[in-house]
Amino acid sequence: MYKHGLRVLTSEDYQDSFYDLGEFCKKHLSLVLYGQFGNPSFPSISDLDVLICLKDSQFSKERKQILNYIEQDSVRKYLFFHDPLIIPESILPDLTFMHTLYGLNLEYNVCNYIPKLQSEEHSNFLNLIWATFLISISPSFFIKGKRSDRDLLLLFKNICQSIDNFSDKYNALKVSSEARENYFNGSLNGADIQDLVANYYSILLDCLDIYDNFNIGGVVFKSRYLVSYNKIIKRNNVNGYRVKGKVISIYLNEKLFCLFESFYNGFSNDLVVSNYISTYKRLMNKFDSLDIDNPFVVPFAFQFYRRDLLFKCLKLVNSFRI
Repeated sequence: MYKHGLRVLTSEDYQDSFYDLGEFCKKHLSLVLYGQFGNPSFPSISDLDVLICLKDSQFSKERKQILNYIEQDSVRKYLFFHDPLIIPESILPDLTFMHTLYGLNLEYNVCNYIPKLQSEEHSNFLNLIWATFLISISPSFFIKGKRSDRDLLLLFKNICQSIDNFSDKYNALKVSSEARENYFNGSLNGADIQDLVANYYSILLDCLDIYDNFNIGGVVFKSRYLVSYNKIIKRNNVNGYRVKGKVISIYLNEKLFCLFESFYNGFSNDLVVSNYISTYKRLMNKFDSLDIDNPFVVPFAFQFYRRDLLFKCLKLVNSFRI
């Protein structure tokens, strides 16, 4: 049954899907870890965030089995708005360095893994990385008719969470919760949600304008970069964006632009950023060997390190197109 375009589900549906996937992994795969993180607080809108760790030996094959299993059931497919976080056992030591895993609850832990707590500085840095991802992908949601209302509500929750990571004065998560309730009850429509997303996206940009917990310096090589066929990253006095037709321009202040360049060029003089980049590169080599995509959030939604010739050629071509 659907209501306002949303599949009507209960908390039990989420628990059942989590349990069923876990049982499948235990019975058919070389499962090492299985757990849930995040908070599916609003059934029918929330997605399901699941961590799955597998042995390296059959990783690529077993990962595909998991994704096929999810696709075979319409409820599971709906709940997994994005793929589970599926990782090989060999990268467990780096897991919390790349992902905050807020609220992680391990239901199956055959290796007695204990998540390593990162410093507050690094946790703040991961929150910043997540925010850069959001400010890069969000404008594409403002192109009318491109995204469903549920997509917008999920994005809105993430934007509000990111705002709360930097400042609690906006009560952003409370606004997100009220918006979900009002949409489900029919007192908000898709256009209302789109306006909320745009407004709070601007608040996130403002939060990042004054965020001063990182000190990225160095030489600025260029004033703008074409990072995909329709997305340009530009240096500016303040953060902002513009959508003109299908072309998206993201404006970054001096510090954020320097941070973006550090990732784009693959090096930084800042120790925190440099350690993140070197770990990212090492893990990308591991993912290449397993023939899988990077499962972690990509800074500025730009996969800055790949070894294949096609990616290098695209970077070179883009550098001449702007």
